Amino acid sequence: MTPKSTPRVGQSGLRQPSFRAKAPKTPEPVRTETPESPMSKKAAANKASQSLRDTIAKARAANRARADSIAITTSGYATPSAASNDLDGFNFSTEDPFNQAILGEGGSTKVLKQRIKTARVEGRLNISNLQLKEIPDGVYKMYDTTPEELEAADTGDGPKWYESVDLVRFVGADNEIEEIGEDMVKQFGGLSNIDMHNNLLTTLPRNFGELTELTVLNLSNNKLDLDALEIIFQISSLVDLKLAKNGLEGELPSSVSKLENLEILELQENKLESLPASLGGIPRLHVLNVGSNRLSELPFQALKGCQLHELTASNNMLKGTLFSSDVERLDSLHLLDIRNNHISIFSEGAILLPTLQQLFATNNEISSFPPVEGWEELLVFTVDHNRLEALPEGIVDLHRLRTLDFSANNIKSLDPHLGVMGGLEILKFDGNPFRERNLLNMGIVDLKRTLKARLTPPEITIAEAEDDDESADTSRADETTDGEEMMSQKKGLEVGRGGVLELSSKDYESIPMTLLETVVGSPSSVVLLHNRLTAIPTSVETFCSSLTTLNIGHNKLSGDSYLPTKISLRFLTTLILQANGITSLRPLLDNLDAPKLETLDVSANRLVSISGIRPTFPNLIALYARDNQVEEIPVDAVDGMKVLDLSSNSIGHLPPRLGTVNSLRELRVGGNLFRVPRWQVLEKGTEGVMEWLRDRLPVDEE
Repeated sequence: MTPKSTPRVGQSGLRQPSFRAKAPKTPEPVRTETPESPMSKKAAANKASQSLRDTIAKARAANRARADSIAITTSGYATPSAASNDLDGFNFSTEDPFNQAILGEGGSTKVLKQRIKTARVEGRLNISNLQLKEIPDGVYKMYDTTPEELEAADTGDGPKWYESVDLVRFVGADNEIEEIGEDMVKQFGGLSNIDMHNNLLTTLPRNFGELTELTVLNLSNNKLDLDALEIIFQISSLVDLKLAKNGLEGELPSSVSKLENLEILELQENKLESLPASLGGIPRLHVLNVGSNRLSELPFQALKGCQLHELTASNNMLKGTLFSSDVERLDSLHLLDIRNNHISIFSEGAILLPTLQQLFATNNEISSFPPVEGWEELLVFTVDHNRLEALPEGIVDLHRLRTLDFSANNIKSLDPHLGVMGGLEILKFDGNPFRERNLLNMGIVDLKRTLKARLTPPEITIAEAEDDDESADTSRADETTDGEEMMSQKKGLEVGRGGVLELSSKDYESIPMTLLETVVGSPSSVVLLHNRLTAIPTSVETFCSSLTTLNIGHNKLSGDSYLPTKISLRFLTTLILQANGITSLRPLLDNLDAPKLETLDVSANRLVSISGIRPTFPNLIALYARDNQVEEIPVDAVDGMKVLDLSSNSIGHLPPRLGTVNSLRELRVGGNLFRVPRWQVLEKGTEGVMEWLRDRLPVDEE
C-alpha cells in the first residue's frame, strides 16, 4: 500500500491546500474558436500575459544597458543603489530600518500599499486580516503605472514597473468583504490560488468561472448559497475546493461532476440533505468531507467510481444501513468517519476494505458488524456507544490493530485471543455488562497477559497435608520466621486462576526458599506488590522454567544494590519494579539473565539514566520509566523498542536521531525540561513528534 501523507490542518481546523507541481499537459489539436467561446477568452488572456512578459524583457535589457554606463566614483567603484524599503528587507541607513513606521497612523493603508508593491514582483498578494469591507481599488489597479513609479524606476528607488509578474495567488481571508468584483477576473486571469475564507461573501461575480488556471479555492466560512456553486462548478481546473461553513442547503447540484480534476472537496458545516450520484464522475476525488450536515444516506454505489481515500460524514442524520448489499468493496478508502449518526446496520453483507486504516463509528445504533477479514491495514477501530453484543469476526487476526474501543456496548465477555494481539496498545471496554469487573482496572500489559493465560491455563493444584502428619507440620513450623507462620497450616500456597501466585500485601521482608517450596505447580506470574522487600528475591529462580511475569512494585528496593547476585529467569517476559527507590539499572544489566524480557516497568523511581538497557535485553520492546530523573535519551539504548514512556523526567532536549527509530509506535515525553518541541507538537502524538525530529536531522543523517 502506498503510504498516505498526513493532511495538514491549520488553526481554523480546515485542511490546508497542498501545492504540487502540475504534470505536463498532453498537446491538443489546434481548435478554431468563436470570439465568444471560453477558449478565445483564455487565448486572449494568454496573449495579454505574453505581451506583458515581452515588455518586461525589453525593459530589463534596457536597464542592464544603462547599468553598464553608470558613473564610476573617484574610488573606482560604482555607486550602490538605494537599499530596499519593502517589508521583506531593512535599510540600516535610515532611521526606521525595520519599517515600523508603516504601523503608525494610517498603518493599514501603508501596509496595503507595501503589500501591493511587493505582490507586483512576487506574484502573490496577501491582504488578509486588514478589517477590509471590500477589495480596494488599488488592488485592481496594481499594474497601472504611475508617473511616480516611472520616476522611481529612473532613480532606482523601490520595485520597477518592468519587474512586474502575473498575480498567481490572492489571499484576502479574515476580513469583512461582502463581494468580489468582476475586475478580479479581468485583471488577474492567471490566478491559480484564491483564499477568501472568513469573510461575508454572499455571491460571486458572473465571470468567476473564467478563471481557467485556478486550482485552489478556499471560500469557507462565508454566506454563499447553491447559486454560487453553479458558478464555481464551471472552473474545471479546480483541484482543492473548500466550502465549509456556508449557507448551502438541500441537494448538492449534480453539476459538481464538471470538476473533473478535483481531489479535495470540503463541505462540512452546511445544511446539505443529499449528495448526487454524479460525484462518482470525479475520478480523482481523494478527500470528501461532508460532516455536520443533514444527510440521511451516502451514495456509496456512485462513490465506487472515485479513488476516495478519506470520507468524513460525522454529525449527520445517517440511519438504517450504511453499506447496501451491492457495495462489496472499496479498494482505496483509508479513513471512514461516521461518528454521531443513527446507523443501525454497518453493512447488509460482507464488505472488503483492504486499505482502511481508521474507522470511527462512535455514538450510533449499530447492533451487529460484518466480518473484518481482509482489513489488513486497520490501525484504529472505535465503535464505542453502540449496541454491539459481540466483536466482529476476524478482529483478533488484525495484527496491525493498535487501538480498539468498544466501550458502552452490550458485550458480556472478552475474547481471550485479544491477549495475543501483539500490536494492540489501547483497549477500551468499560460500560459493557461484564461480570469480571476486576478487568476494568488492569493496564493493557496486565490485561493482555491475563487474557493470554486463559488460552492455555497451567494445571492448578492445591496441596493438602495429611491429617495424621503432625510431625511434618511441627518440623516445618520450626523453620519458619515472621511472615512464614502461615506455612504451619495444613494447606499449602495456592496458585490462582491463570497461573498467578498472589503474594501481595503480606508484609514480607524476604521470600525464603522454604516458603516457595510449599507451592505445588508452576506459576507463570508471581505478584509481590506492597511488601517490604529491599532486594529482588533470588528464590523466585525456583520457577525459572515457567515464570513469565514478576511484579515487585511498591516495595523498598533502593539504590543500586537491589540485585547483588546473579539470577537466571530464562522465560521472563515482564518485570515490574515501579514505585521503589531505585537509582540505577546497573544491577539488572549485570546480574539479571532474562534473554526474553519484553516489558520493563521502572516508573516512579529515581533513575537518572537508561543507558545500556536495550543491548542487554535485545528483545525489550516496551520500557516504562515515567516519573524518574532521566536526563537524556540515548538512541542506541532504545533502538528497536515499540513503546517508550519517559514522561515527567528531567530530559533537557530530544535528540533528532530518535526520529530514525522506526520501530517506535508510542513515544511519551511530556512533562520534561525541554522547551522544544512545544506542547502543540506533543499533542500530535508519536507520529507528529517523530516527524518533527526527522525534520531536524543533519543532511548526512537523513
